[in-house]
Amino acid sequence: MNKSNKRQLEIISILKHDKFVKVWQLSEFFGVTNRTIQYDLSYLKKAYPGKIVSRPGKYNGGIEWVEDYKVVILC
Repeated sequence: MNKSNKRQLEIISILKHDKFVKVWQLSEFFGVTNRTIQYDLSYLKKAYPGKIVSRPGKYNGGIEWVEDYKVVILC
């Protein structure tokens, strides 16, 4: 397994655990640039459609892992 695949799997693990992180936090953790993390996230969004959501914003922006939820309608 190459470095980028390992990093991408670790990003998924972090997102599943923390639910929300910022790109700069991931780049510092892995010792890579923000752009590298953005490339990884672009790939992961295609591999896991609907699971990884980007939240724009300078202060509140970041990446979120979305779990499957079932909607139950009570009548």
